[in-house]
This record gives sequence, C-alpha cells and structure tokens, in this order.
Amino acid sequence: MLIEHAIFTSIRSSRNEGYHLAARSPGVLEGEAAELSQWGPGHESLYDECATWGAVSYHRLQSGRLCVSRTVLAGQEYSGRGGARVSTHSFLVPDAVMTRFANNPFRVMEALEAAGRVCTAAPPRRLEPVPLVGRASAVNTRQLERVTDAIGAEKLATLLCAALRTPSMGTTATGPAAPLFACLLDLVPPTHRLPFSFSTGLRVSARRPYRLVMLPRNPEEQRTAIRLVHLTPVDLTSDVPSKFAPQSGWALKVYQLLKARRFQLIRTTIEGLETTADSDLDVLSEQLRIRDDEQDAPANVLTPFAASDRGTAGTGIGCHGDRPMPPGGIAR
Repeated sequence: MLIEHAIFTSIRSSRNEGYHLAARSPGVLEGEAAELSQWGPGHESLYDECATWGAVSYHRLQSGRLCVSRTVLAGQEYSGRGGARVSTHSFLVPDAVMTRFANNPFRVMEALEAAGRVCTAAPPRRLEPVPLVGRASAVNTRQLERVTDAIGAEKLATLLCAALRTPSMGTTATGPAAPLFACLLDLVPPTHRLPFSFSTGLRVSARRPYRLVMLPRNPEEQRTAIRLVHLTPVDLTSDVPSKFAPQSGWALKVYQLLKARRFQLIRTTIEGLETTADSDLDVLSEQLRIRDDEQDAPANVLTPFAASDRGTAGTGIGCHGDRPMPPGGIAR
C-alpha cells in the first residue's frame, strides 16, 4: 500500500518562508496539512540530549489516519539566525497498515528507515506516495531483553504501570527513549497500543499533547514541562518510583515474566491473547494467573514485586494508587 507523507521544516520558497509544511504528497488532505502544521516542531524543538538521535513521534490525526514522524537536525538555518534547522518527516498510516506492524508505530518507522523513505536533507519540490511493505511480530524479544538488562525488570514494569494508570506521563532516563517506549508498547496487546501517542525527544508543548514524552535532564526544564501540560513524572535514573510499583493486575504479570527472563513467553502470551480495545488487562491477567495455577507454573515466574526489588524506594501503594485509565485509553 502507498503511504501519503509530508515534510515540515524551515525553508524559503516562492510561496512561504520559515517553518511551514514545505512539501506534501497529493493525497494529504487540507485538514491533515493544517493539523501537521499545528503539531509541527519549529526552531530548537528538540531537547539538547536528543539532538544526536532525533525524535520519533506518533499521534492520531482528526481524519483518522495515524501520523508517525521522524524529527532530526538537518543542517543550518537558511536565515542565518543560528542553530540547526529542524526537519520533521511525517507519514500518514491507515489503521489497516498499522495492524501489519502489530500496532507499534516504532516498527513502521523502522521499516520506512530501512527502505530509505525518511528524508533528512532539504525537502524535494514534490513528494509522491511511498510504498510500505513488510510486517512485524507482536513483541521484539531481543530488544525487550536488551532494555530489561539495561534498566532492570523493576523499572520497566513500573514504567508500564505508570503508563497504564496516568493520562499523560513524562519519563526521565539515561539513554534514548525510542527503545524504551517501543518495549513499553510491546508489553501490552496490540489492541491496546494505539491510544498511546508519544514523542521520544520533542520539547513539550501545549500544541503537541502527547500521552508519553521523554523529559530533559535539566531540572528546571523538567519542572516547566511538567507544569505546562500536567505530566506525571516517572524518573528512571534513580530508585524505582514506588508510587507505581506493580502490585497486581497486568503490570504485575508482566513484571513476573520480565524478572524471570521469560521474554519468549511474553511474546507467545501476547500473541495468543484474543482481545479488543475494550478488554480489561487486569481481568486478562487474572485469567492468565488461573491458567498458570492449573498448569503448575514455575514459582519464580509468580514471585510478587517485593519491597527489596525497589531498592530504597520503600513500600509503594502499588499500581492501584491512582484512578485507572479507561479501557481504551485516551480518545482519538
């Protein structure tokens, strides 16, 4: 299937200058173009620590199509005002295509980058729709294992618990956000992934209300971002945040499997689930627990999240300390 796309950046042309939608393929609707311009990141929109690897972002457009974008620094500003030119290449993906990639926008971007479809230089005068081929499995077990080794099962499960229980979350971590957020999506069934809009490095803005964002390491910038859009902060650079320790439900089930390093079992479990967007994950986890009990599952898979696993964070109120999100997450 052919995918419509557009590039938002700073150029001088016969029609406009400065940051604007510099190019788009013929199938991008006027309303979509206006929305892409509204969400488009301008000068210095990447946090400093994200400038090297750029940002992957995702949200659903009002038209219903899914916008998956890559933002990078692309040379100097034409105006000479200083600083690098920010360029964002957005791809408008139908639901049917996203389904082939297990509803994980990161897998779509990986396929587009592997095929050389992402523009990082000056935008061409004309864009044509591009093919998007391939598919992805429900869980990338190798990436999941690497991320678990890097931050620990406790922190990854706590991040999942916080994402499931808060309307918007800002994360602080020591490494790039893309693999972390990609694994976060892999840890819920594909039917529950699309409500999680995200950005892995764009500066927080009220014009871009993503549900998951990576926060800068600068404390003052962190506080500004949290206040601006009322983010729930989750700091993975120190002790595990006890407030969202997975004490029960889906997050606890995932933690048990991560702690036991049962990565392949996580994949087969998620692939084997028959769910809809309205399925209650905590009910599913209870059904899995009953099934495991009947099959005499190994004890180390069912070890609860112990206080000792949280380092010095103390005893948390668990994953039920905050009001749960509705089953489908945020509205389109």
